[in-house]
Amino acid sequence: RIPYRSITEVTVVAPGGRPWRLWGVGMPGLLWGDFRWKEVAPNLRLYATRTQPLVLVRAGRVTYGLSPADPERFTAALRRRLGQ
Repeated sequence: RIPYRSITEVTVVAPGGRPWRLWGVGMPGLLWGDFRWKEVAPNLRLYATRTQPLVLVRAGRVTYGLSPADPERFTAALRRRLGQ
């Protein structure tokens, strides 16, 4: 869970490079857990089935990477919910 009040930014990105798994699962079609990704964030929690495009949700010192079916629609809905 990501508390709404802790979210400071929501963006859609197509980052270069690749994530490095610190803890969790990293295999084709599933990235779940704590990662480091130089082009994205040093403290990244990925819950994704793909890395392109990736929705980034910044909350405090943690950045969450998500891969919803429709990233633009998901981002717009979340921004509306946050009043952004």
